[in-house]
Amino acid sequence: MANRYTTRLKNGIKFVFKYDSADPTVLHIYARHLMQPGDAIAIFFAPERSISWNPQFGRFETLTEEEGIHWFWIAENEVVMITSCFLRY
Repeated sequence: MANRYTTRLKNGIKFVFKYDSADPTVLHIYARHLMQPGDAIAIFFAPERSISWNPQFGRFETLTEEEGIHWFWIAENEVVMITSCFLRY
């Protein structure tokens, strides 16, 4: 069985990305929104962003003017799971 996840490291934080269930050869964020890990990481560290907690889904939602990510800590301040990365328009 192929790996179900891939990781990237940036500024001491490990970012985890899941492969898509419908097509396990591509990442979920690419299959659904044509976004790459670098896009999600850039949004996470964007200087002008809003971050809110969504208790209904148990996730953080970070938005810039044009893009957004949904994510949660696997290990606080160390490992982040990116669940979605998308354009806002």
